[in-house]
Amino acid sequence: MSGSIKPQLYLSEEVFQWWGEWSSWSSCSRSCGGGVRSQDRHCLIQRLSTTQNINSSYCVGSPKQYQLCPHQPCPSPSVSFKQHQCSQFNSKAFGRRYYQWIPLYPADYISISNKPCDLQCTTMSGERQLLVPAHDGTFCRDTKYHGVCIEGKCQAVGCDGELYSSRTVDRCGMCGGNGTSCQRISGSYRKALTQLGYVFITNIPAGASDIQIIERHKTENIL
Repeated sequence: MSGSIKPQLYLSEEVFQWWGEWSSWSSCSRSCGGGVRSQDRHCLIQRLSTTQNINSSYCVGSPKQYQLCPHQPCPSPSVSFKQHQCSQFNSKAFGRRYYQWIPLYPADYISISNKPCDLQCTTMSGERQLLVPAHDGTFCRDTKYHGVCIEGKCQAVGCDGELYSSRTVDRCGMCGGNGTSCQRISGSYRKALTQLGYVFITNIPAGASDIQIIERHKTENIL
């Protein structure tokens, strides 16, 4: 009697992933003066054992996205956002001592970090320094653009007020312009002054920018 051979079934696991719905927008990272808010989504996973050759699918993209908050003017007087962050260390002891912390700005010191979203704080006496990550929504400046800090990186904000925008103001003061919407006007005033007091030289039209007035020879006149 010949035996029968049963076919063997090979099961493979297929993975299916898809994004869930975006959450509601979070509260703003700042109570006034700008800031960012975020929303999250989760990657949902289903695993199936199947004998069929089905391609798996995976979540593509970011689980988090950001946008700028509607601008809310800060009351006057108010401390800067960087000063607010540094002052949070006032209640923490360092070497059994408490200090009053203030932010360091690039014009005040030689930077110990080249990262625009590293917040540097110092004591009022300059005795101690701190280097901590700046909060999301802190204004920053990279080599080519102004922006806001998000997750430790300086993300561009264009002149159109949009996050991740690369639009800049051209030489004519136009956002996103190519520098052709204005014209350069120059002239010289060569009349000898024969009287004391004010003398009319020229009329500068409204909207003019990048105005330069150069005194070519030293005189006793005051511009």
